[in-house]
Formats: sequence, C-alpha cells, structure tokens
Amino acid sequence: MKKNLLLLYVFFFALQQQSEAFHIVGGDFTCKWIGPNNNFEVTMKMFRDCWATNGAQFDQSINIGVYDKVTNVLQTSFVMNLGTITTLHYAGNLCSDPPNVCVEQGTYIQTVTIPDNPHGYYLIWERCCRNITVINIANPSAEGMGFYLEIANPALHNSSPVFLNAPLPYMCQDQLFNYNFGGWDTDGDSLSFSFDAPLAGGHTSSSNPNPYSASGPGAGNLIPAPAPYYNVGWAPGYSVANIIDGNPTLGIDPLTGKMTAVPLSTGLFAMAVEMKEWRNGVQIGLVRRELEFVVIVCSGNILPTVVSSVPLSSTSAYVLYATDSVCVNITATDPKDSLFITHSGDVFPGGTISGPYATVNDLSGLRNVTTTFCWKPTCAQSSANPYHVRITVTDNGCPLPKTKYFDFNILVKNPPAIDPPNLLCTEFLGNDALRLYWGNLNPPSQFFSYYLIYKSTNGSPYVLTDTIYDQLQIAYVDSNAANNTVTDYCYYIKTVNVCQDAGTTSDTICTLSQINTKTNYMATATVNAANKIGITWQHFADGPFSTLYIYKKENSVAGQFNLWQTLFHKAQDNITDYDVQTDLYSYTYKMTNEDYCSNLSPESNIATTVLLNGLSAPFVNTINWSRYETWNGGVNRYVVYRKKDPLSEFELLAVITDTVYVDKDLDVTGGEFFYKIRAVEGAGSMNADSWSNEIELLQSPQVFIPNAFTPNDDAVNETWKPIIVFVRDYSLLVFNRWGQKVFESTDETASWNGKLQGKDCVQGTYFYVLKFTGYDTPDEYRKTGVVTLVR
Repeated sequence: MKKNLLLLYVFFFALQQQSEAFHIVGGDFTCKWIGPNNNFEVTMKMFRDCWATNGAQFDQSINIGVYDKVTNVLQTSFVMNLGTITTLHYAGNLCSDPPNVCVEQGTYIQTVTIPDNPHGYYLIWERCCRNITVINIANPSAEGMGFYLEIANPALHNSSPVFLNAPLPYMCQDQLFNYNFGGWDTDGDSLSFSFDAPLAGGHTSSSNPNPYSASGPGAGNLIPAPAPYYNVGWAPGYSVANIIDGNPTLGIDPLTGKMTAVPLSTGLFAMAVEMKEWRNGVQIGLVRRELEFVVIVCSGNILPTVVSSVPLSSTSAYVLYATDSVCVNITATDPKDSLFITHSGDVFPGGTISGPYATVNDLSGLRNVTTTFCWKPTCAQSSANPYHVRITVTDNGCPLPKTKYFDFNILVKNPPAIDPPNLLCTEFLGNDALRLYWGNLNPPSQFFSYYLIYKSTNGSPYVLTDTIYDQLQIAYVDSNAANNTVTDYCYYIKTVNVCQDAGTTSDTICTLSQINTKTNYMATATVNAANKIGITWQHFADGPFSTLYIYKKENSVAGQFNLWQTLFHKAQDNITDYDVQTDLYSYTYKMTNEDYCSNLSPESNIATTVLLNGLSAPFVNTINWSRYETWNGGVNRYVVYRKKDPLSEFELLAVITDTVYVDKDLDVTGGEFFYKIRAVEGAGSMNADSWSNEIELLQSPQVFIPNAFTPNDDAVNETWKPIIVFVRDYSLLVFNRWGQKVFESTDETASWNGKLQGKDCVQGTYFYVLKFTGYDTPDEYRKTGVVTLVR
C-alpha cells in the first residue's frame, strides 16, 4: 500500500510490498425467511479498506458451512457469489470522508433451503487477513476473521435481525464518539447488544482453525470447520471491557446498540458487536458484526455551547417544590453548523417516574436553537434524591459531528409546612352559636389546601369538627355551642398543604378560660437622643389583631400615669416618644392590650428611663443617676461613658453596679467633660439595655504663679511660668522696671528662662500680666504681679 491509515506505523513499510497483504476490516451475516419450503435469503457483507492498491480483493465466491447449533455436525453448505461492491459513507453525513479513510462493502446474497431443526443452526465463514497495524490485537498478521450467524429452528419461519446502518470506519481523537448501528427485527422480537472479542479465523500460517486464504497451505474453497472458534489474543491492556484507549472507553447501550467513547490516542482497533434476538425471554438468534476502525486527528469543527435561562448544573440541584412549576429556556449555539437538540432523563417517558412528565421540544436549526424545559411535579414525585436530565446537542460539522451534553439535576421537595393562624378569641352569638376568631400574619401560600378545626368539650378528646378551604377566612361559626357557665369549649387549628402535610398546631383557646392573659412585656425604655425616648416591648404575635394601650408617667413630684398612646393593630414592637424633657426627668411606661373580642389583658411591667445628673468641683466630677426599672432579670451593671469634647466619640470609663461615680482622672488640658450611662439587663431573655440622657460638666480654671526663680545654671528653679489647668485661651507678658517687654507667650506650657534676645537679664523685680479664659464662662480672667529674678 502507498499510504497507511496512520503515518505512525511507517515501520511496517516492508510489509506493504507483500502482494498478499489482505486487509479485511469486518463483515456480518443475516438471513431472511422468504417463503414456504424453508427458503431463506442469506446475505453476507464483507468490508475491506479501499485505499491500499495491493489490499485484499473480494472473493468471487465463498463457501458457507451450516452446522447444528448443539451437535456441531455439518448439516449443509452452500456457495455465495459476489454481487455488488459499494463504497461506504457515514449515513446522513454530508462531509467528505477524511483522507486515508475508505471502506468498501462487498455484498453476497444467496437463497438456500435449510431443513427444520429444533436445535437451530450457526453459519460460518472464515477469511484472511487483517490489517497488520491493528493496535489492540497481539498478533494481527496471524489472525484472520470469522464471520458467524446463529438462526432459530427454520420451522419458526423467523428472520434474523439486521443492522440498519453501515459501520462508521473512523473516530476523532479527544472527541465524543456517538454512533448507533441500529437494530431491527421484522418479527418483532426483542434485541440486545454487547461487545465480544473478534474471532480468529483462517489465515496463511495456521492450520487450526481451518484456513481459508487466497494462497498458502490449505488454500482453496474449503468448508470452514465446526465450532469451537477461538478469539483473537488481545494486546496487553486491551479486552472486551477496554477496546480502545479512551476516557470513557468504548461502551455500548445493551438496549439500543448506541456506542459512545472519547478516544484518547490514534490507531487502528478491532472489535465485534453481537446483536441477540429474544422471544419470550429465550434467545433464538444472534447476528455478529466484525469491524476494524481507525482513530484519527480531526480539526475544523467547534463544539456547540449550551446555556440556560436560570442556573442549572449537574453538581448543584435545582430545587423545586411539588405542585410548583418551572420552565427554563435552553439555548444551543454553533458558529456555522446546524444543531439538533434531543433530551433524555428521569423525568421523561421511559425514565424513572410515572406522569406527569416534563416536556422538551426536540428541535433543529442553524447556528442558534432554543428549546424550553417545563415540568410541574406532583406530590408523589417528591424525592430525597435529585432527578437527572440530559439535553444533547449535536451539530453536523465535519469530519464528524460534535456532541455537547448539558446535564442538570432537579430536586423535588415536599412543599413547606404552613404555620397555623393565631387564635384570638371566641364570641357567643346566641341560639347556641359561637364564633371563633383567628388572625394570620403569614402571606397567602400557593401551597395552602385547607384548615382543620378541632374541638374539645369539657376536657374531652379533641375531634375534627370542620374543614375550611378559604385561606383568607378569619372566623368560624360553631352552631353547636351552648352559652352557659358550665360548658367549656376549646379549639385549635392545623393548616394542611397541597401534599396533605399538616403543619404545627395553633395555640388553644377555651370559652371559660379565654380571659386575656397575654400580658405584654416592656423590653426597654431608652434615651436615643436629646428629648427622644425609644420604647420597645417583647414581640407580641397578636399585635396586628389587638389594641395596645401605652401609659406614661413623668417621674416628678406630681407625676402620675396617664394614657399616652392607643395603637390599633400594630405589627411593630416599638414606638418613639418625642414629648419628653430627658435632661430634667426620667419617664416610666407600661402597657396593656385588648384582644379581638374586647378582653383587656393585665398590665405589663414598667420601663423607666435612666436620668443622669452631675456636679463638678476642682479636679473632681461626681455623677449620679436613677436606677432602671424594671426588667425581669434586674440590672446586671451600669456602664459609664465619657468624652472630652462634643466632636469626640464616647469611650468606656467604668463598669459598676452602684448609681454614683466619682471621676478624679480628669484631663487637665481641657475643661469640659460629657457623660452618659448604659444600664444592662441581668439574666433576662431580651438582652436589653437602656441609655440615659447625656450631661456636660465643666471645670473652672485653676492658677498658681511662683514669685521668684534662680536662672544660675544650678539646675534648680531655672525657669519661671504660671501653673494653670482647665484653660481654653492663654496670654502671658513680662516687663522690666523700665517697661521693656522681656517675654511673651500664648502657650501655657512655655517658660521664661531669664533671658532677653539670648542675653541674661539683670537680677531684680519684673512685672507680669496674665490673661486666660476657661470652659465654665466666656469671661476673660486677668492677673498681674511681680516675680523676682535672683542670680
């Protein structure tokens, strides 16, 4: 041959010169019952590569042996003559075949009569020779091919199944291979598919099995020997389970015959496919196809891309509630080719579920195709395991189509349980009728099915008394409830969703004990800013169905509780009071609630704000405050905060349990000090706190002026300056006795060293003028006097 399928195998060049280099690449037998007297039309197809000028030629006639399937006794033989020779192409592919990939089919057809035989028969023919470059056979030059067919008892008038599609002679390296020979049985029998090892048929160097070859020992038109037949010897690493180097390796669907693989390396490989025929669970026939195919390097075709309108993936399941629905657009694109979309998976007919099924339209189009996946699962389809869906997109690119799998999972969960409504109260209507009221803060749920109302009389077991299908209904009339003082009717409600799952039980309400005992709890009253108090109470579930009354008291001599606010159907658990003077008074609040049937609750606890006061003395600030009242857990601690000017941030100063704090650690560079207190709840459940008002305390300036100093370099009393603290502005002038200015400074930390312009001033008396302002008053202070300089 002038050129090998794979240039990698040039070391076989010498073998190319052999005139007997037969290159048979496969074939198969089929037979068809065509009428009375046990007449069958037998068809033999042989495949050979057609690119080698000295390759195998099609025999003009071949001799077929027919053997009893059980006894292996020859029953008859017949000759088949060569009919047509055709060149194979990939069915449906408009591409030209790749270079060096060419397969011809020689077809032999013969009508024969085969007698009845309950054992059935097998037909056999052997032929040399394989391509010597086959990778997965240990010694391909010494392994011929065996072509084999099993048929049922001719009395059944049965035809063997047939492969619908011609073999595809090549795959592309690193590209998904998808191909289906397709099986069909005219009698309607079931089919199954599997791989098997190729048979080692006759060849030029072996007398067992019986050789059938163009030349060599035993050459001639001989009848092949009976079974058993031997399989080829696999090369190391290869087997029926690993026919090629692939990830995944070559596999076949046992029901459809579809083959898939992603080949990883180039080369020529041999294989065999068996198509078995089943009737009533019993195998009655077998068609076997031998085949060699080449893996080549392909280029020029780009893999399609697939995207969805919502995030879908094979690793993170899309969560869907039963009875809810989803529709997702899935779009495939390819820069130049036509696209074909198909679908498969658990949620379609033939999958793992019974209907209702998901829907996807299998579509085709040029370059851009969008299909829609829709599904509305039922309650019976809820599952702890996700369902798998695969959208398959194939183009018609060359040299082989490329396929993109878009896999995603859908997890169908039971709809969430729906919380019950809040029972509010009961109201007798007369004529032995009672109305039960409830309120529902939950938004309407698409998964709601109905309410179940349960009733107990005088402590008897609760029984289901009615079902309500309107989720917005807030009352129920019980027409069998006498209004008296001895019969106690109790009720509770459950909510059932569309999958008949009942949620938790509501609270219980009874006619004789329905006094409103739902007491509110004041969480805190806190000063949020000057003349602004925030009041918060523990979450009150019945708030939207109740009237809240809040009472307020100014904690002064004349202070008393008065109704401050009436709140109707308030869902929030807080309110702000702006009508306060937080620097003058603390304030106390309490509240009650009135239910839907006008029953008034007991009063809540009180919440009293903290009022902070203070007093300054030289170098000391003393603050005191009122106690917070009242948390169930009491007050755990008071936290004192201080800042040094209006623009600074408050910093923690002390944590105490008393209500008085003496601050002696004052910063003397300033003179204003701001304080506030935070009360912290004790072992209560609210983790609440309450802030006091903010106060400012001012320190008056403090001054001490020495009357002499000795700048004589003895390191004692060398400089002179006034000692002054808590000042804002500062100015100092010093004069000699002639009125000459010898020192001046606006920095209270600067000292006079007894010099003027670097020269020592004479010993004597000097006059000073000191001016300063403090933080306690805008007025300026002035002090004058004399200081003695001694040398």
